[in-house]
Amino acid sequence: MTKKILMIGLVLISLNSCKDRELEDLKLENESLKNELFTRNQAVYTWTVIECKIGAYTIDNGYGKKGFFKGTDDVLYWSEIEMFNNFNEDIKYQLQDQLEKKCRNRYGMELHSIQKKETFAFNSYAEASQFKDSVTNGNKNK
Repeated sequence: MTKKILMIGLVLISLNSCKDRELEDLKLENESLKNELFTRNQAVYTWTVIECKIGAYTIDNGYGKKGFFKGTDDVLYWSEIEMFNNFNEDIKYQLQDQLEKKCRNRYGMELHSIQKKETFAFNSYAEASQFKDSVTNGNKNK
């Protein structure tokens, strides 16, 4: 009889300790989800830049040749700083594709190639603006 009472007591204690662990795990998971939601809803400031090559494209230079006359130049083409609350990889690639379309429309036949597309993300507008200024300072392209 004493053994049964002792066994029942041990089972109840172990069940209680399992419930405490489950409760603690749920609290940790809840805190993690709160942090993720807070981070996801924070504003992110983005700036996208494309590095491309442009040149004067000639269809017929009198010798039956076509191509870029006198080579190409490296040019930076960039966006305005934009704010997003739910910034992710899809938005990043959409920004890059939209800017590439604008770049192709602006340069047309002069566009030789797209060398690189980058989107930078910042926690504040000031950070984004300072970075943009450091990259574009002295660069007269757009």
